[in-house]
Amino acid sequence: MGKVIKSVSIICGIMIAIGFGLAVTGYLLGGMKPVAISFEGVQVVGQYDSNDLETVEEQYVSVSSINLDLHQAQKIIFKEGDAFSVNGVIPKNQGGLTAEWQNGVLTLRNTQNTKRWFGIFDFGRNRENKYSRVEVTYPAGTTFDVVNLRNGAGNLQVSDISAKELIIRSDLGNLDLVRLAADSMDITAAAGNASAAFLTTGSITVHLSTGNLDLSDLIAEDADISNNLGNIDLSRLTAETLKVTSDMGRCGFADLEISSGSFKASNGQMEFQNLKSGRISITANMGDVNIKGWIAEDASDITNDLGKVSVRMAMPEREVGYRINVDMGSINVAGSHFGSHASADRPTAKAMINIEANMGDVDLNFSPE
Repeated sequence: MGKVIKSVSIICGIMIAIGFGLAVTGYLLGGMKPVAISFEGVQVVGQYDSNDLETVEEQYVSVSSINLDLHQAQKIIFKEGDAFSVNGVIPKNQGGLTAEWQNGVLTLRNTQNTKRWFGIFDFGRNRENKYSRVEVTYPAGTTFDVVNLRNGAGNLQVSDISAKELIIRSDLGNLDLVRLAADSMDITAAAGNASAAFLTTGSITVHLSTGNLDLSDLIAEDADISNNLGNIDLSRLTAETLKVTSDMGRCGFADLEISSGSFKASNGQMEFQNLKSGRISITANMGDVNIKGWIAEDASDITNDLGKVSVRMAMPEREVGYRINVDMGSINVAGSHFGSHASADRPTAKAMINIEANMGDVDLNFSPE
């Protein structure tokens, strides 16, 4: 009896896989539409009549703060315009849309607490769904008190916003952030990629749970960047203090100028190019650490449990002191080979580099005089 049940289970699994494959093929060839499953049942995405939609078209004399809280919208856009206005439409089965203004605070939210469980066969086609978008415009030069944006599912595009406090939350979807300025920024994405460029802030916190982060042209006093699963790419960044934490994924850094900082990667390599820093610490549990073009102005520590450490200073050897310890691996300093330990204490050194490697080679080189 057990063999029969096992055989039937295997056959059912094969048939389901074949059916799913044929369905995907039919969808990609144009023979199937994307479908959403919600508490209201099954509905084809993007096929609505006027009774299924809720539309907002409003203008306002002044807006001091914006509070946006939507379950899902395929696209949300903030941009400069001639006046404060909202133009959006969201189907009722996606929660609908309403706008409220009170004492200068503009609130955008759903009229219904309807959430989609999941979508089927939505592999990139029909992404530009004209029936699921919100567009907010505001006059150039506007500085808001608070901008609080949360989108449950869908892509969020924000540009040219100036605020005292900026909060962005995305549960599912990509973030595209350009030219933002705020005294403080708090950006969180649960599932989706995040791209941000030309940000100016006093303090910024960016956290991704799953997805890749690409952040460039950031000026900040304090920056805290973290990612649980996905790559981190930071370029052209200037900060007083910088903290980067990566649980799993590659970390790439280019053209960083920081007074102090810490970099921690649990599983994945770290690559630095053109780094200018004060005191920093670099900790890797599993993965190589590669630094090219480092100008160090203080003592710094590098620790790697499993992986190679390669450092090329953009400084002559006489300006750099070092202490290197390796449990299992070789040490190469400017072409000279050492055993498990190498050190050089120089009274005139501008920087002291401390390297601890448990299992992996260490290479340290310098720029010519």
